[in-house]
Amino acid sequence: MNDEGVDPFVLKCKAVTVRTTIREVRKWIEAARHRQAWLVLMFHQIDHEGRAPSCTPEMLGAIARYLVDSRIPVVTVRDGLKRLRVK
Repeated sequence: MNDEGVDPFVLKCKAVTVRTTIREVRKWIEAARHRQAWLVLMFHQIDHEGRAPSCTPEMLGAIARYLVDSRIPVVTVRDGLKRLRVK
């Protein structure tokens, strides 16, 4: 997770892969909410091929639904850095 003053060239992120569960992602999201930190989720490939760096469209949809239902704002890198007051 990224907190105020983070180096914009070394952002921390969590990779969502075929092995990642929705439960894990929810824990990451809730931890970021609790810390008031910026969580960057990284998706390499969205498909049904099942290779390690990929994520299914259903998983991406489940994450999006959770974010919407939880009223978690989704922001661009530019906006995330502004929120953390990084110059």
